[in-house]
Amino acid sequence: GADLPLIYGSWRKTEAFSSADFSSTNKSLGIKISPKARFKDGYLSLNGGKVEFKRNFDIDTLLNKDSGLKGMCGANDMREVIEKKNAADEQAKIALEVYTYRIKKYIGAYFAALENLDGIVFTAGIGENSAEIRELCCRGLNKLGIEIDLERNSKPGKEIREISSPGSEVKILVIPTNEELKIAQETRKVIEAES
Repeated sequence: GADLPLIYGSWRKTEAFSSADFSSTNKSLGIKISPKARFKDGYLSLNGGKVEFKRNFDIDTLLNKDSGLKGMCGANDMREVIEKKNAADEQAKIALEVYTYRIKKYIGAYFAALENLDGIVFTAGIGENSAEIRELCCRGLNKLGIEIDLERNSKPGKEIREISSPGSEVKILVIPTNEELKIAQETRKVIEAES
């Protein structure tokens, strides 16, 4: 077969190949995909049914800044995601479901690996401050002995507090952190050790 044109805008192929090299076809988009396709400066991305060229330096941004919650609903800050969900944003609702589902999977995996669970600790920004996320993470885990007390969970506070139900076999705690102080203390130790 004849070589297919693969130079669109700034796309540049690094090797020639023909239509016989193509191993699969995406009929809905009318494009052919080849495992031999190599680009010097980037990669192909599917965005809203349109194939786009992305530069390699965009990959870091894509994976580290534009994925996860932001990739799912357009926001990284959990407070904003919850606001969007409360405003009936379906993508934000799905993002929260995925986020809490993944945490629940980890709880279940550790429960299986440890064969026992004494406690669950919620900490840092989201764990300390979002009663909704804590509740969603614990919802449906009663058979594992994990029962959250909704009233205790909804009370804000800056102290260590237990939010599990009185009958819960597993303690559920909220433990505030001071990450900046810990970083400063560790930095001071390093500086003093080098002096």
